[in-house]
Amino acid sequence: DFDFFVHNIITTWDNVHWMPIYERIDEKWWPYMSFVSNMENLSHDTELFLKSIHSTVNGESAWERSGKTGWSENVRDCDVVGKDAFLAVKDKD
Repeated sequence: DFDFFVHNIITTWDNVHWMPIYERIDEKWWPYMSFVSNMENLSHDTELFLKSIHSTVNGESAWERSGKTGWSENVRDCDVVGKDAFLAVKDKD
């Protein structure tokens, strides 16, 4: 039940799934971070973020390279192009 969840699961801070993200990132990297997002807008924010990153080789954005097509359904093969945008909402049948 919910009471058990609150008192026994989310208070278990040794589980990385419940740690705030800032605790998982080494302090030395914080000066390089300038993009803030949240889970409510994650798909939209991911698109904005990937569009802001460009290759120094050919100028292609990370969105063009892999964001707008995402990965294939085969989660073990990230080189295969998918059909949907990265983090796109997928309806269950």
